Order: sequence, then C-alpha cells, then structure tokens
Amino acid sequence: MSVPTYIGTLYEDLAGVAWRIQRLPAVLTLVVWADECGNVYASEAGAAPGVEPNAFIGNYCPMRTVDAIEEDLRAALRERARGTITDVDAQAGGVPRYG
Repeated sequence: MSVPTYIGTLYEDLAGVAWRIQRLPAVLTLVVWADECGNVYASEAGAAPGVEPNAFIGNYCPMRTVDAIEEDLRAALRERARGTITDVDAQAGGVPRYG
C-alpha cells in the first residue's frame, strides 16, 4: 500500500467504510484522511502525502478496531457539517424565536 488507497466517502454508510479500513493490510501505522469532497483515503504513514490538519481523520495501528475507526469517521463528518450549518438568528445576534 505504497500509494493512497480510495476507501469510500464520508457520505455513505460509515460502518462499511470503517470495516474496509480495518480490513486493509496490517502496516505499522495507517493514515486516513478525507479530501474536500469527502472522499476517504488511506496510506501507510511513510507513503502518505502531506495531509492538511482539517483533512486528517486518524492514525491506526494493526490492532485497529472497526468501532474506533467509525467513531473517528463520524467525528470528521460532524466537523464538516458544523462548517456548513449556519444559525441565521445567531449570525444576526438575535434571540431564538419560539412558535
């Protein structure tokens, strides 16, 4: 796995993406990141391209678990969503309105 491997996207079943990452060859350290479109890639740490901090999802050792990977994928997806969801009232400095 000397070149980045496409795994899937942050917008599909994350349990399936985590499972595919977990099934990758057991290397010393696996680096996982997502590009600006949400495409998820993995590579051996020594072969990973320079990954921007906002694209980084996690480093995983050979004993990586599907649950831990899925949790990191969900955190990355939440972080992306936080950047796209805006609260119009908060931007205007208003008080929340209730029906």
